[in-house]
Amino acid sequence: MDETEFKNPEEVDFDRANKRHMAFGLGAHSCMASDNIRLEFRILFERILSRIRDFRVEEAGLRPSPVPAIAAGYQHVPFVFTPGKKVRGPRIADYSQQTAERLTPQIEGA
Repeated sequence: MDETEFKNPEEVDFDRANKRHMAFGLGAHSCMASDNIRLEFRILFERILSRIRDFRVEEAGLRPSPVPAIAAGYQHVPFVFTPGKKVRGPRIADYSQQTAERLTPQIEGA
């Protein structure tokens, strides 16, 4: 959080006039959790894409971002896939509860 760069940096303000930022930032302004977040998104997309066998990017519809960036980015990325039958699986809330129960120490005689 940089008070010299942002007024009230600890507050989330989507209407903030100063929007000079670069996602996870760089150098002194880098996000401490960026590696963890990248890993979480990687796992999320791997799990989703493992269930969508014919997923592909429609390259003809790609539109590069007009804003120069350190890494290449896109303003529009069309995805194409065949929707399948909805598969009922554990809900995230159920998974979180199961994980919490598994990680909670069991006390004998309680």
